[in-house]
Amino acid sequence: MAAGAARTARAYLASLPEERRDDIAAVRAVILDNLPAGYEEAIQSGRRFEQAFKKAGKKLDMGKSCVRFKRAEDLPLHVIGDTIASIGVDEYVAMLRTVDATRRSKPRAAKKTAAKKTAAKKTAAVKSKR
Repeated sequence: MAAGAARTARAYLASLPEERRDDIAAVRAVILDNLPAGYEEAIQSGRRFEQAFKKAGKKLDMGKSCVRFKRAEDLPLHVIGDTIASIGVDEYVAMLRTVDATRRSKPRAAKKTAAKKTAAKKTAAVKSKR
């Protein structure tokens, strides 16, 4: 199974080459030890914590929803643990609801873009008839 096809953390770990498995398992253990009650382990996106990495003297290599590393020693594991423990379920849900409400109250840019394209086509059609 390809690592990207894994649906659980255990399946993901099992799919990794042996030399990577121990490092990923060490990070997973820190996360599970600090996971507040009410959360479930899942394979999803992460949060930003550049300043905490910098303060710990570590370089953060992060994608859209992942932290890249070669060895567990490359990570400030206490920062990951603190970040995981910092937001309880109720606070996280409230934050998501606020973001969702904000998004719903703003007009979507895609609709404006589509309207502009339609207007441009009409203008081009009028010009070509002249």
